[in-house]
Amino acid sequence: ASRKPDRLDQRLSEVLSIKLLLAALGVVGTIGLLHWLQYPLITNRLIYIVVVTMVLQSFADTFYACFRALHNMRYEAAGMVAGKLVMLSLGGVAVLLGLSPYFLILALALDAMVNFLIGLYLLRRRLKLALTFTFLPTLFVRNVSTAGPFALSALFAQVYAFDGVVLQKFMGEPFVALYGVAARPVSSLHFVPAMLGVVLFPLFSSAYQSDRQNLSATFINSQHAMLVIVAPLVAWGVAGSPTIIQLLFGSDYSSSATPLQIMTLSLPAIFLTYPLLALLNGCNRQQ
Repeated sequence: ASRKPDRLDQRLSEVLSIKLLLAALGVVGTIGLLHWLQYPLITNRLIYIVVVTMVLQSFADTFYACFRALHNMRYEAAGMVAGKLVMLSLGGVAVLLGLSPYFLILALALDAMVNFLIGLYLLRRRLKLALTFTFLPTLFVRNVSTAGPFALSALFAQVYAFDGVVLQKFMGEPFVALYGVAARPVSSLHFVPAMLGVVLFPLFSSAYQSDRQNLSATFINSQHAMLVIVAPLVAWGVAGSPTIIQLLFGSDYSSSATPLQIMTLSLPAIFLTYPLLALLNGCNRQQ
């Protein structure tokens, strides 16, 4: 769509149709997986709320992607800030009052719902795009084949997300907590290269057709910027991990300091990878 903005409404209709079908398959797959894992009832209910949250966020991402294609990020930024404020407010109250875990998961769900509603409103109000669905077999096959490498990448990312399940099965929940505490500060920094990758993707895509020289310069500059950002973060994480754990989580989780140091060393590769992936994807090299 960044190359052919006049076809944005058509692309949106096709993507929404595919997402609607995949969302249904995802819900059914989750129900089957939970039946197999045999978690407690409260865990299943919490996961169901998370599934609905993921579906809403997925559609919200599609709404915002229409603005990204037109090199406009301010609406998505506003929606993200609004959603996080709602999540932080409800989640903070739930922690302070010692409320049920349902309220913590509900805070995540409200974040996605706010983004969904804001994205839908802006899509209709600013871009004048309607929500239509196009179920044509030829378009479905074309889009799925184009998105295949992205789907494979996302699949592996989700397989990696089962690390907590593996730890719980083999070592017990205390180790899941220690690992999760160490992973949280590192994963929270991923939004920096992720957002830059989101911005660069449509820029690379349009420049690939019209301005190859600018494409190369933009990519090199993005890598330089990533190194400037990530270097102090790595130094801070390696040298100050005990202090970080103490400040954020307390002395009960002091054993998470060493895992945090190890995970911090992965940040340079992660930061440099996002612009590289955006470049490959924008140049029709997603395979």
